[in-house]
Amino acid sequence: MKPGVSAILSLGGGAHKPGWLDEAGLTRRPRAQGGRKSILRLILRIRLLRPSFKIAFGALVAEVADRGLRVRRVNFGFQVSGKPNFFILGAPKCGTTSVAHWLNGHPEIFMSPEKEPHFFNTDDKQLITTLDAYENLFQGACSRHRAVGEASVWYLSSAEAVPNILLYQPEARFIVMIRNPVEMAPALHAEMLLSGHENVDDFSTAWALQTERLHGRRLPALCWARRRLLYGEICSLGRQFQRLLSLAPGNRVLPVLLDDIVENPRREYLRVLDFLKVVDDGRVQFPIMNRARKPRWPRFARMLFVFTELKGRTGINFNLRLSAKLHAANIVDASRPALSPEMRAALQVHFAADIALLERLLNRDLGHWLEPAQPIASGDDLSELARATAKARDPDIAYA
Repeated sequence: MKPGVSAILSLGGGAHKPGWLDEAGLTRRPRAQGGRKSILRLILRIRLLRPSFKIAFGALVAEVADRGLRVRRVNFGFQVSGKPNFFILGAPKCGTTSVAHWLNGHPEIFMSPEKEPHFFNTDDKQLITTLDAYENLFQGACSRHRAVGEASVWYLSSAEAVPNILLYQPEARFIVMIRNPVEMAPALHAEMLLSGHENVDDFSTAWALQTERLHGRRLPALCWARRRLLYGEICSLGRQFQRLLSLAPGNRVLPVLLDDIVENPRREYLRVLDFLKVVDDGRVQFPIMNRARKPRWPRFARMLFVFTELKGRTGINFNLRLSAKLHAANIVDASRPALSPEMRAALQVHFAADIALLERLLNRDLGHWLEPAQPIASGDDLSELARATAKARDPDIAYA
């Protein structure tokens, strides 16, 4: 955890213990003396601790926990301004942008105007770095907003994001967008190329560089996003989803598959609304956001990235608005080139165990994710895929 962040998000004790939010951040208050506090004394205590807290209408429930006094909201009883209650964790290139856009149009949902604040992934680069700046994103939320949320696509793969979120908001709900990793990996590579983080145009070459990059070699200049270039790790959604379920109860986690959104977007949208406990707003239009794109000139994308990083690191006076305009001008819509049958088979072998884990966690057959797109000249790759798939689904069996 980065220096200073622990002062904001640490309780100073066991993980995920409820606490008060004071000017220093989340800290554990002394154990309550004398049993349950009266509502009046609770309101006074909250106002003294944090002037930005607002007491909404309804019931205020207080509990004296073993580790200290905890306050929770029942229905509309306790509303804290500037505090989201649901999080879309990613993963990247899995439909997160589209779902966040649809939810943003719902009258009972408030979404952060900054789509990806990335405040809680303290093991990665944070876009928003202070608690005050983060909570300012939600100042527009009001009593009619039953659900207040944000979407940061790197939270799911972060080892620290969800624990930090649960320190900040113990009752948080999580939406997880899931995609076939065989399709997700090249899509993520294309996104990294577009943003200028990646400097290798060919996906198969970038895939082969992962071991070296893990050890800090063959990285692009000024790269701060090493883990984002480890496509095999980032796209192993089974392990990441399993970690999430070990931290948060299953009834507060909603997995949404991109396959299902493509098949029936309204049905999946209604599932999300039901999960967030808001009414159907009658939406029937579901525009696709963040379609497949590529840089018109990849080297120019890298140059813009380097200039932007130099400004941030050295204070060089470079117009970021001009940079954003140049970046937008360098983007063109383009269909992603199809994977070669050999590359697709290699990815299927790599992800077979993780897909099998997802099948168990979701209680759903995902075998079609491992089907070859077309026949392969050599049977070696298909044989290896068959062995990897069988081993993943039944690890106790030995295969020759």
